Amino acid sequence: MDASAMARAAAKPSHRIENDNEDGNDIDMNDNRNDDAFWRFSIGFYGQPGVAPRCLELQDRFGIDVNLLLFCLHAGVSGRALQARDIAALEQAVGAWREQVVVPLRGVRRWLKAPPAPFDDARTAELREAIKRIELESERLQQAAMARVMNAVGHDEVAGSASASASTPAPAPAPAPAPAPASASASATNLARYLATLMPTLSADATDTLAALLHTAHPQAPAAAHAAALRQAFAIVTSSPQDPTA
Repeated sequence: MDASAMARAAAKPSHRIENDNEDGNDIDMNDNRNDDAFWRFSIGFYGQPGVAPRCLELQDRFGIDVNLLLFCLHAGVSGRALQARDIAALEQAVGAWREQVVVPLRGVRRWLKAPPAPFDDARTAELREAIKRIELESERLQQAAMARVMNAVGHDEVAGSASASASTPAPAPAPAPAPAPASASASATNLARYLATLMPTLSADATDTLAALLHTAHPQAPAAAHAAALRQAFAIVTSSPQDPTA
């Protein structure tokens, strides 16, 4: 995921994701294709201070799919408890797309930061910006597919939390605090179920970074409380070979 493009999208009132060259070939966030709640949540959340570098650290160090991470948080904030079967359905739906489309585009974009000497720097930079826009569009398509998968299977609401429908208006750049502690707990459990598919143990570094993101999504509780909730949820989810809520 490209941090600069997502962050600029959150900061601009017009909701346009612009490249650094300001050449007019922008992604218009007012396009009707982008009207789902998950995408709008991602744009707003990703633009919060410290979120982009933390997401990229989790992506590069621990192999976490940032779109799946964001979906876990979005679901929790919306009062939705994801089950193991939901995580599996999401991964089955978008895993090949991520590996065959998103990851290769990311690799090309990053490689073009330092092109070989014989290549023209300015024209190479233009190519990189074009690839950046395509990469972001591939992320948007992945998110749209994820939303369709989850809309098709229904969901479990968390008791005591307020559920946000797919037609909820776009949030302000800062996501609204969860209305009840149950919502923050749902986000931690959602993340734990996803993380359990990637790693046998939860490192201290990963826990601290994830807790900071949970605090951004649910600022009514300190990061330390989120870290404890995440560790507890991960221990429960991984305590038996079969998640009892699968």
